[in-house]
Amino acid sequence: REEDWVQVIARDGAAKILLLDAKKTRCFENDHGICGTGGCPVVLYRVNGKQVRKLYDKNVLEWRVTEHDNTKYFHADVHGAHCGQPGNAACEIFVDLSNGAITTRQPQ
Repeated sequence: REEDWVQVIARDGAAKILLLDAKKTRCFENDHGICGTGGCPVVLYRVNGKQVRKLYDKNVLEWRVTEHDNTKYFHADVHGAHCGQPGNAACEIFVDLSNGAITTRQPQ
């Protein structure tokens, strides 16, 4: 069974951080859906009661939740075009799950 494509990936106080991950959707066996060489679409929301805020909405190659100095981040490897890189050079993005601030890091 495929994992649900809508997940609560973190909590921040009363807020839930929801992730919609197209990589987890399939219409039939071996279907790769709308994913391509630039990764799969993900949409990240912060939901607090009736308040919904979109934090991120782009393709990612891989993602995980990390924590640094008591702050949780949506940490993703993305196509270089999302970080101002030419061609397909990968880079990383970090979305602060408490405020939505996005930072990027180029590979070393």
